[in-house]
Amino acid sequence: MGKQEEIQERINSRLTMDANLLEGGFSQQIIGSVAYEFANVEETELNTIADRSFVTTAQGDDLDRVGSDYGLPRRESDNAIVYLEITGEQYAVINQNVKAIYNNLVFTVQEYKKINSSGVALVKAKCETTGTIGNVPANTIKQFLTDYVGLKTVNNPEPAYDGFDKEDDEIYRQRILDYLKEDATNANAAQYEKWAREVVGVQKAVIKSAETMGAGNVGVFISAIDTEVSEDLKNAVYEHIDSVQPINATVIVNALNYVDININATLVLKDGFVPTDIKDELTVALKKYLPTVDNTVSYFKISELLFDCSGVEDVVEYTLNGSAESVNLLDTDYPVIGEVTIVAG
Repeated sequence: MGKQEEIQERINSRLTMDANLLEGGFSQQIIGSVAYEFANVEETELNTIADRSFVTTAQGDDLDRVGSDYGLPRRESDNAIVYLEITGEQYAVINQNVKAIYNNLVFTVQEYKKINSSGVALVKAKCETTGTIGNVPANTIKQFLTDYVGLKTVNNPEPAYDGFDKEDDEIYRQRILDYLKEDATNANAAQYEKWAREVVGVQKAVIKSAETMGAGNVGVFISAIDTEVSEDLKNAVYEHIDSVQPINATVIVNALNYVDININATLVLKDGFVPTDIKDELTVALKKYLPTVDNTVSYFKISELLFDCSGVEDVVEYTLNGSAESVNLLDTDYPVIGEVTIVAG
């Protein structure tokens, strides 16, 4: 008996009027249709339950549930920070009610200051919208949301920073897999790595023991997702680890040494493609590959990434940081995308 027939039989067992059991009757046609749809739903659930339950195949909310089972919730998005240079009359007050705007983004002051005799004050502000959208370039925040007593102009002399998007499936999945690969217990290096990567914005963490950092010290070297490591991010990692570590180690947080990976390639392109198409596709692939590198950026792996680009017919030649060799890294180096030059040969 098939699944549809089983469901239909169970529904019929609850009917009390014989007229509703007549084969071909209106009631049986309705019940048959309902049973068919239920059978489809049940089969779909059974066919996908395995994929939804494992780290390597789960997606979205299912991956969230898998990660939570290991004590690794997905990192949420975070607000960008920016320093605003505000001019105005001496003694004019700048407080948390002051807001500045760029396009549709609002930046709210996070501290209390008074303008001194110089007529200028530098204050910390936070973007009200979370995510990388808040990482606006320097000299773009030029307007107040409204007029404020005694305040004249506003500008951001430096770019906004530390706006991070919600952790996507691939980054989240890799973090879970990295955790499962290590024995992250008893305040060992793997556990310090886990703690560091729990902080929003941290991409990679390398841990150095007392043998390298000195007695009683733990060195934590971090990279940030698609950006430089800010002092605020270092402080956030320090505060988080210091709050959870069971021992009284001195945590020293530094940035990994960012190493530019420059690619210069001459390619035969398929009809309809131009070099910028390849550059864009290769950049996406590099963003996935480079964070997984430990010691070597493979010359042959880059070749594979080039051939995988949909518009590439053949690779004539290419260099990696000026040579036809792999790039070797120290464990505190972190490879990032440098100059990517694509030429049609």
